[in-house]
Amino acid sequence: MPIETGYIAKWKDYPTDEIKIRVARPGPLGVPKKLWKLAKENKISWHEYEIMYLLHVLTDKKASEKLFEIARLLQDGKTVRLICYEKNPPCHRFTLKKALEIEMGII
Repeated sequence: MPIETGYIAKWKDYPTDEIKIRVARPGPLGVPKKLWKLAKENKISWHEYEIMYLLHVLTDKKASEKLFEIARLLQDGKTVRLICYEKNPPCHRFTLKKALEIEMGII
């Protein structure tokens, strides 16, 4: 049940047997506009950003439903790739990946 990450411009380069999940805005796992703005204006630290993002994912109905869908896929042994627009870290997809790995007992 591996969790991979990826860059949206390389979508077609990733293995076809993976389940690719776009975690960018405007999707349910995208970063809320207000949080994105705080980060871009350097009004919060990366640590604060991660906490606020995870709180969003856990409290927003659509985001938490998508999170549980991903967890079910992983439990079924599927390889899931979280894909976003940011080419390199920092990006919320890495935060989401780590949270899922902790929850699933992968790390």
